[in-house]
Amino acid sequence: DLSSSLATSDDVPTIDLSKKAFSVPKNLSTSRVLYVNIDSVGVKYEAYADLSLETNAKANALQNQYQKKARALQSRLELYQQNDAKQLLSDNEKLREETALNEGNEELQKMQEQMGVLENSAMGKNAKITNDITNFFKVFYKDKKIDFILGYGGGSGVLYANDSLDITNEVLQSLNENYRLIKKSAKK
Repeated sequence: DLSSSLATSDDVPTIDLSKKAFSVPKNLSTSRVLYVNIDSVGVKYEAYADLSLETNAKANALQNQYQKKARALQSRLELYQQNDAKQLLSDNEKLREETALNEGNEELQKMQEQMGVLENSAMGKNAKITNDITNFFKVFYKDKKIDFILGYGGGSGVLYANDSLDITNEVLQSLNENYRLIKKSAKK
């Protein structure tokens, strides 16, 4: 029986943490480490939201167009195969239909390429936004003598973060204000 071979919580030794001491190494005692909740930045930074809206709208339109053309091409192919099996098509009709089907396939391939270009463009814009955020930290926190700004969130590798070190709201406010200014000046 598998369940009887599993260890129970009674089998796990308990560590008395009150007897463990941890002190900050002297060279780190004056270090300034802050963190940003990466998940919140991904959701609340307006540049990401705009990129998502732009990319999703284009991708959805292209995907819908692709699916519509693919369904129409599939129907045309099935009709061609049925008519060919019944020997209802002349050689000229077969040639015309095969040419049209090949052209339809080429159109679908071009649309797939367009979707790939769109995806690559979105990845490039995402990388630029990430780079802008990194540069923002370099400039904004340089005079504040901050040693580290960690990204905290799902899958970040940070095991613990004291809430008093969270600068996410401050960062988002500054990033969004800066983004709005850039966006406003780009419209002029």
